Amino acid sequence: MPRPTEPSQHNIELQSLRGIAATVVMLHHGLRTLSGTTWAFQASEVPLNAHAAVIIFFVLSGYVLAKSLTRRGIDLAGVSVFYTRRIFRIYPALWIGILIGTLYWLIVSPVAAPGLSSWMTGHYAQGAAHRTALAGSVVGLDNFLLPTSWTITVELCASVLLPAIVWLFVRFRWSVLPAIALLALVTSLSGPMLRNVPFYLVDFAMGAALACWPAMRHLRPGALSAVAAAAFLAFIQILPMEGVIYWSAALGMGLASAVLIQWLACRPVAWLRHRALIAFGDWSYSIYLIHLPIAFAVARLMAHSGLILADRDWAAVIVALATAAITIPASAAIYNFVERPGIALGNRLIRYWSIGRDPAPSPADQPAPAGDALGRATTR
Repeated sequence: MPRPTEPSQHNIELQSLRGIAATVVMLHHGLRTLSGTTWAFQASEVPLNAHAAVIIFFVLSGYVLAKSLTRRGIDLAGVSVFYTRRIFRIYPALWIGILIGTLYWLIVSPVAAPGLSSWMTGHYAQGAAHRTALAGSVVGLDNFLLPTSWTITVELCASVLLPAIVWLFVRFRWSVLPAIALLALVTSLSGPMLRNVPFYLVDFAMGAALACWPAMRHLRPGALSAVAAAAFLAFIQILPMEGVIYWSAALGMGLASAVLIQWLACRPVAWLRHRALIAFGDWSYSIYLIHLPIAFAVARLMAHSGLILADRDWAAVIVALATAAITIPASAAIYNFVERPGIALGNRLIRYWSIGRDPAPSPADQPAPAGDALGRATTR
């Protein structure tokens, strides 16, 4: 077994984890587009647990962004750089996703098609379109034009609060466990209020604790713990997700995600360093953003054209695979021609504003790493 090492500034395993999580979400949604499915719908829940994948994103964001804040310093200059990077990391690809969602809403969603699931047809409802929803979508505070962007709302709000959380954890080490316990209580009480933001703040705090709390340096989960955490994340949906079980399961998924991330941060895992998985990690943000309107378009056009098989389960599998076949190359293009230039532009602005203070950017400031859990998993 390889000897555990300290987390590096660029952790390829965490990058690959993001690619796997984004792919799980994409396949999960593709399998849920048609009505009348049985085993395809069950597979979309277990093992393709999209809720667990989203929680992994949130815990990983807390971890990577806290690393970034502690490395640069939690002062005015460091926090200004942090917020600038967030803006140029999140919005360029988000606007491309919104454009794709808008095209689906205007052109494809009016096409009549039988046999679509009620979950799918509940999105892009014409009656729900109003100025507030449209404007909110553009700034990432509404998900009408891009249903998956509800998580971007959570990310944006958590990004506003994260410097304060990290400062608290660094300045008062004893506050880590009480703060996480308090946020866990908020999770149990809040439910879906305020666009789910209070419900998921505890996940960012758990990720920040991994990065900031000295006690975590001595926590090195073994392979068995990581396998157990992954199995929990994949199969927890077997339980009925209602009431107290729902929020308890959400907290459990946050803790399991933290165990998995800590395991990957402390040791190399050869198979997660495969170039295909690394590439999926690069493209993961765009995969996550754009796959849903593509899945909806594929399902609606296939149903409208009479191409849906009599076996609804296999038809759902075809929708999911066709969605992947379109989404993955499109996401690669968005990463290369939108995300990386956006990151580079943000870095240039930071260097321009920092003339005389930070004239020589480090290699971690280059555009290839996305620098947070919405892109390549670095601790920049």
